[in-house]
Amino acid sequence: TVAFVIDMHGLQPNLLMDMKAMKGLSDLLGTVYAERICRITIVDFSRAAQALWWVLKPMLRPATKDKFAFVSEAQARPLCKALAGAPLYDALC
Repeated sequence: TVAFVIDMHGLQPNLLMDMKAMKGLSDLLGTVYAERICRITIVDFSRAAQALWWVLKPMLRPATKDKFAFVSEAQARPLCKALAGAPLYDALC
């Protein structure tokens, strides 16, 4: 299984967005690896993006919705430590 942690703090989408690449990644993760993903943790998601999530959320299957967690940095640290284990967490953070 795979768990993603995506840190959105300070993200400026207009500088990083290659929509073709994002679409390709979305297609790949949505079909090939969808069942292997156990959790997607998004840290410091903007309020505007959270509003968009609440619009899209009803369109997703319950199993897909349950894979997402939106947390603050303070919430993410113990969560990541539990997911990765203390030695790996300490090496990365």
